[in-house]
Amino acid sequence: MNKFIFKIIIFVIPVLGLYVVEGFLPSFTFTYRPWEALDFQTKFDFERTFYPNKKVQMEAVGQLCHHTPHAIVKEETWKTDKLGNRNDTFIQNPDVLIIGDSFMAGCCVTQDSTITNLLKSELGDETKIYNIAPGEFSRADYYLSSGIIEKPDLIVYSKSERYVPKSLEEYKDSRSLKTDLKKLFENNSTFSGISVFLDKALRHYSKNWLQARLTNQNGDGVPGVEGSGMFFFNTAAQEDDPNLVRNTDTDLERTKNNIVSYKEYCDANGIDFLFLPMPNKATVYYEYVPFKEQPDYLFKLDSMLRAEGITTVNTLKLYNDYRESNDKLLYHLDDTHWNSTGVYLVSKELAGTIENSRLLARE
Repeated sequence: MNKFIFKIIIFVIPVLGLYVVEGFLPSFTFTYRPWEALDFQTKFDFERTFYPNKKVQMEAVGQLCHHTPHAIVKEETWKTDKLGNRNDTFIQNPDVLIIGDSFMAGCCVTQDSTITNLLKSELGDETKIYNIAPGEFSRADYYLSSGIIEKPDLIVYSKSERYVPKSLEEYKDSRSLKTDLKKLFENNSTFSGISVFLDKALRHYSKNWLQARLTNQNGDGVPGVEGSGMFFFNTAAQEDDPNLVRNTDTDLERTKNNIVSYKEYCDANGIDFLFLPMPNKATVYYEYVPFKEQPDYLFKLDSMLRAEGITTVNTLKLYNDYRESNDKLLYHLDDTHWNSTGVYLVSKELAGTIENSRLLARE
């Protein structure tokens, strides 16, 4: 019996040691970009997306071509605030609240080029902008209803073309062990640090990295026309996603109805609302896919939303107009997301729409 216990101990100690070592290693040790380095993978997230109070600077590559000769190395810096959101600092009383998907969170762009920081440059340093992406609109309701942040003047909600926004689920404040723990980890830096350590120790990145290298796993981007050097999102990898756009007419109606419900929520709470659609890379660069003609999903959505009185930015038209006289890319060759040029154009257009619509009228 003693020999059996001894053998178990001999086996367990190295395994535990590996977990401990991985918990202490830099979060980006086994990753190819900051998103995976800071992304919670276990239940220790307590509804936070990224590790709080972190700064990561690393050489990153795009998701579509990682570990291939087509990967393009770029320097990325990421900062997160005390709640694990990608901001330079936490802002409790923002003028503008941004919510959306990975585009708004700044996937594949460095900190200075996030939509948050570029929009602030356009509107002025006195404008307080806070970003809680990635997330659905219900995340904004949670932050407001639970008192984590105060009511903003404006909510900017964004969604990429390939997904239908989810229905609004309003937050119900119910006391439970989970909610108490969530508040504890949000407000206590020591407990927050422990949750990050445990997540790093238990997310098995070292094992996953070794397995991926042994099996030669790499980016699954779909190459565009020969000579373009451009890769596109592989929709086959997410066919099971119920929110993936499949039927244009049905999904347009669902998208419109959900966005209208967000506007009604904002109206009821005395908040202005603006919708910012993000085109698929394959829509902007349709000739490199190649498609015979440009998909018009976003043009149809723009018309439908304006008919409902929704303030929105016609991002696809903005990009089309830019491409008529400029050759500079708006999206990364090796990733599905925009680059700093794409963000900059949208930030200027967004600021102009906000000012022209007097959504942040100064007294």
